[in-house]
Amino acid sequence: MDEVDKIIIHTLRQIGCDISDAVVTIREFSVELVVQAASKCLFTISEQYNIPSALPPSMSAKFRIGSSLAAACQDLGYKGEIGYQTFLYANEHELRKVMMFLIEKLPKESGETIDEPLGKGVLLNRRIAAELKKQLSFPWTPAYCKKRNMMNSSNNNWFLQGTSSFNPVNTCQLQYPIGMSNPKKISKEDKEAFGQMKYICNQPINSRDLYASLAEENSCLVAKEREWEKEWNQSGIMSRLTEQEYKNQKRERLLKKIKEKLRYNVENETLSNVASGTKLNDLLDAMSGKNNQKSGKGSRFTHAEKLQFAPDEEVVAARTQQKKEEEEEAQQETEEERQEKREKEIDDLRNQLNELTERFENTQITIKQLTAQKQQMDEQSVKMETSNKDAENAYRVKKKTFDLLPESEENLNKLMQLVENSSQKLVTLNEQWEKHRAPLIQKYRELKEQSKNRQSEVETRIEQIRVLREKMKSVTDDTRDKEEMLKQLVSEYESLSKDVNRSSYTKRILDIVASIKKQREQIAKILLDTKTLQKDINFLTGKLDRTFTVTDELIFKDAKRNEFSRKAYKLLANLHETFGNLVQTVEETGLIMRETRDLEEQVDNINEDEIHQNLTKISKDLKQIKEENSEMISKLKSRK
Repeated sequence: MDEVDKIIIHTLRQIGCDISDAVVTIREFSVELVVQAASKCLFTISEQYNIPSALPPSMSAKFRIGSSLAAACQDLGYKGEIGYQTFLYANEHELRKVMMFLIEKLPKESGETIDEPLGKGVLLNRRIAAELKKQLSFPWTPAYCKKRNMMNSSNNNWFLQGTSSFNPVNTCQLQYPIGMSNPKKISKEDKEAFGQMKYICNQPINSRDLYASLAEENSCLVAKEREWEKEWNQSGIMSRLTEQEYKNQKRERLLKKIKEKLRYNVENETLSNVASGTKLNDLLDAMSGKNNQKSGKGSRFTHAEKLQFAPDEEVVAARTQQKKEEEEEAQQETEEERQEKREKEIDDLRNQLNELTERFENTQITIKQLTAQKQQMDEQSVKMETSNKDAENAYRVKKKTFDLLPESEENLNKLMQLVENSSQKLVTLNEQWEKHRAPLIQKYRELKEQSKNRQSEVETRIEQIRVLREKMKSVTDDTRDKEEMLKQLVSEYESLSKDVNRSSYTKRILDIVASIKKQREQIAKILLDTKTLQKDINFLTGKLDRTFTVTDELIFKDAKRNEFSRKAYKLLANLHETFGNLVQTVEETGLIMRETRDLEEQVDNINEDEIHQNLTKISKDLKQIKEENSEMISKLKSRK
């Protein structure tokens, strides 16, 4: 049983039970440890059994937890007697049976954790959980009691407590050499550019942003690689091109689209600018004509508008002339006269602008009317042309028929001759066409069959390539997983203590197996002995019954005539009855001996259960429950 207890304790430690190294057998389990082990096992089997693993101080809550554990074990199919007393007042024998049942019900992943290595993620999660548990075990202290939120756990292991020293996640664009897989193909310019780059650790402004920037860059590269792989598997393979040819074709297609879009935008912009420029020129010409009729010199605004659309030499000359005129006018005119002239010019320009807008609106309306009339006229002209062509064709046909009427017989003969000649030509042409058509159709069918075969071959090749890619992907994934498992096994092997002797465990297991074999052989011998005894008993009882019947018949025949035979018959009957009673008593003694053995085993089990200790525990718990009930009653009365 010691080996069984060691296996149970080792399994419980594997699923997260806090069992100290001093505990070696189940007999040493406390009530708290029993409840914790049962709760952890049930939660590992199914997450719906989320029973607290720690006992509360209240006795009523303890009984509820014990009854819920018993109900969960019964739901899982435990057939033995179980209740809250199994966990709160457990004995060694019942507890061992319950723990063995729960360990057998554990899922394979948790049950095989003893032999199989854990995954990298599981080990990382366990380390994180252990570190968090260790950090949470320390009491919280305010910020002014620690420097930069640093706390010392043990053995100079420091950790952060608080959020004042945390920083927001900021990323920056990183520059690094691309295409270094083949250094021979790198040009000198690229090498010089790569040499001028900073180290990645020096590129972020704040050194704390380095890890976030690297993570973002890595995720972008992974996303690009996955998108390219998806596009290549969907449309790249079907194009029957190599990867480089497909990339070049895609690049040319994108550049063509960009060029067309830019050309379209530039053309639209130039057309709109030209149209606006022509409209603006018309407007300025109209404004300048009216101004010239009214005044010879013109205003500053008209001069400025003229200079805007004049050539460079004219612009320079006009500007110098304008400056001279302005200087002369400034010398001659006073400030009031200048103000009056400006107001007059502004009024004139406003009147001109209103007139031009009215003219422009009227011209737009007339243009719309004229375009509508033009469309109507175009439609009418198209209809007239079509009707004219139909009339001309009808006239030609009628004219030809009227010309043929005077010599109708000759013309009919000529027509018949032409019809016969044309039919003969058609027959000869049909024969020639059939001669050319047969080999062409045969060739077309052969080519069609070849194209179908090639298409099917190409499809099969593409399917094979896809299957091979999937296999390559799965093989790479398997190799990656195996490499991770190898690293993990190596790390576990290095972390294991080298003092453990594996041969001792194997020797113990072999000894247990040998003892089980011996017990099985002894049980088989006992069963064989019982079977032979049962056969002997059955044989003797049958023989006894047969001899009794034979002697009974013989003596019964003589008993009618002989008095001595009558007495012998009576004695035989009494003897048979006594022998039957003896056999019955022997069987009853065997049953009684079996019952005594069972009772002795029950007594031993009861003695092992430590009833006195359990009774003392139960009496204490009962007293505690009564105290709790009295407290509850007093609280209720005080509330009322």
